[in-house]
Amino acid sequence: MPNFIRDNTPLSTDPDALRNALLDVRTVIRSDIDVKNYGAVGDGIADDTSAIQAALDAAQNAGPSAEEANAAVRLPAGRYRITRPLRMRRSYLRMHGDGKSLTTLINDGLGPAIYISDGVAPTMPLVSPLALGPGLALDMFSRRETYSLNLRELPSMDLDGLPQFSVQCYFRPKKIINAQMIISSWGSLGRAPPTRRAFVLSCGDFDNLHPGCVSFKLTVGGQYLTARTADYTLQVERTYHLEASYDGVMMRVFVDGKLLAWTPATGTLNQEPWEDVILGGASYYFPQSPPQTEQAYGYLDSVHLSRVARHTAAFPIPTRKHVADADTLALLNFDGQADGLMQVQVGAAARGFVPVMNSAYEGGLVRVEVSDLRIAKGNGIYARLCVSVLVEDVIFLSTRYGIRLTNNCYLSRVQRVSIFGGVGTIFGISVENSGVTRLQDIDTKVPNFPIIVAECSVILDNIYNGNGIYNLYLVGSLGGAMSVDMRFVVLTDEDFGFSNPRRRGVMYAQDLVSLSATNCTFEALSSPDTPIIDIRPGSGAYVFTGSTFNPSRAGPRAEVFRLPTEGLPNPVIRPIKVLAPGNWKQLPLTWSQTPGAVSVEDGSSATNVRGLSAGDTASSNFSGTALVPPGSVEVAVVFPRPELDAAYRIIATANAAGAPFVTQKAATGFTLNLTNEADQPVSVDWLLLR
Repeated sequence: MPNFIRDNTPLSTDPDALRNALLDVRTVIRSDIDVKNYGAVGDGIADDTSAIQAALDAAQNAGPSAEEANAAVRLPAGRYRITRPLRMRRSYLRMHGDGKSLTTLINDGLGPAIYISDGVAPTMPLVSPLALGPGLALDMFSRRETYSLNLRELPSMDLDGLPQFSVQCYFRPKKIINAQMIISSWGSLGRAPPTRRAFVLSCGDFDNLHPGCVSFKLTVGGQYLTARTADYTLQVERTYHLEASYDGVMMRVFVDGKLLAWTPATGTLNQEPWEDVILGGASYYFPQSPPQTEQAYGYLDSVHLSRVARHTAAFPIPTRKHVADADTLALLNFDGQADGLMQVQVGAAARGFVPVMNSAYEGGLVRVEVSDLRIAKGNGIYARLCVSVLVEDVIFLSTRYGIRLTNNCYLSRVQRVSIFGGVGTIFGISVENSGVTRLQDIDTKVPNFPIIVAECSVILDNIYNGNGIYNLYLVGSLGGAMSVDMRFVVLTDEDFGFSNPRRRGVMYAQDLVSLSATNCTFEALSSPDTPIIDIRPGSGAYVFTGSTFNPSRAGPRAEVFRLPTEGLPNPVIRPIKVLAPGNWKQLPLTWSQTPGAVSVEDGSSATNVRGLSAGDTASSNFSGTALVPPGSVEVAVVFPRPELDAAYRIIATANAAGAPFVTQKAATGFTLNLTNEADQPVSVDWLLLR
């Protein structure tokens, strides 16, 4: 046997080195598993789900161990149509196409195109059914573990604008306490409990005065209303049929077919994009986090949500499970659960697949890769409890979301990825409750949340995104250690073909330990009255270095920074550039603590500088204060043309406590200086432009 391998390097006599070299040769000579050898057609018409899954299963069963197998599944150039999630359940597994312009995965199903989780993914505990018909019932609180389903994975759960609505189920309580959540549309931005929800069906109410009642809450026509059975309470270990309905004029609550509560209401349902539809305990926050409310202690069966009011008057007590029809938004008869996915019927015949959530679940995969392809329609990639997931060279087209990494996905990387959403896209990339993640070379254009990072440290490198409610939504956990490192990131609210009436700003940050933004650009090109950077209480140290802020079309009430009045250190602003026609008067004096920190470039005419004519006055609405240290502090408000210098001057006014005025004096060139004439720092509340 020759003693050379591949590159003429002498083969070591060390047993471990010999074994590694042989494995290297085996990796080189082994062909990837081709999905066409398992019957995939790739014409965009045939259903290739079973063939691709068979190829994945063959790869996942190959080799004596996952690491040695190093299995790869190839999708040659073509258009592969799937109708249910493809399961990647083994470490050291790669699925790749021939290139993102050559291989397309068309998700015609309801659920993620690719679901990545190990082979012992959590399953919800099911028991004997509560009504006649196929399927089982759900034990909602088993072994002190909490389970939940986020039905907002399904596009049918976009309820905003529905003129009618109803939810039905069978429920047998084990225990009666206050406000046990059965199902709800729930969530809020930031870390405050939601003030209203699209709908809530619960046993007991949030006022803690009506344990055991059936409570139905609904937001319609801008009003948050309640109908509850205040004089009727459920009893433990008895099965009830519950129905809550809204027909456009009245909210009604039925128990065993009897009408027991009603509230007049008009208008269409109001649901925000940041509300999750949770079966089980609800989370206050968006995106879904471990529940902050009690889920129902009991058994649940045949949960049926509809786009119509199923009943408006009393009806006979049902005994059979509900049957789906064209008006069914979602029906859970608990008749299909496998690999951590629960089947949900939508409409008369379609079936969706929703990942099961259990915050106590432990497990995980290592080094799973998806690359070199395009995913179109439906949901994209969903991964949970994985270490070192790699998604690279992938395009997402018109998907409900692109990538969701959740529940302890550590050391993952997403690179060279583009996401082009549509009207129904909730987010581009969401990294939740996980470890350090790197997002690099990302382009996202989606209407709601291009990038979400929640309770997870992240490195953002070379990112371009636009048109979100918040283009970058960053939320840590109370007492957590979330840090964000941004480099060469461009966030813009430019309209990319779909307007967003809910737009609130370019970046939102709360409860971070630290944030560093280096050589970044933040643009408000089409939002008249929103802040560029929205920093909320509980946040830590923020450093912006070499970055550009451009409120180009911002209106008179817009802010470059919106800061809390207390509970946050002033951000450190190193030399940056602010492109600010129409808005320079809003620059907070916090920036003046570093001489030469801010320059303002003006591109407007001499007669209407920054939205104000000569002689007009306007005050800044910056909500915080700034401390100007003693001595002359250069603010570097730069007028690009000499003729503008004579028309405008800045007066900084001290606070109401009677601290000395901070006056201005003209300087050579086009720079204005502020001088604090006191011998101590002065708190400045606002600026006046004349």
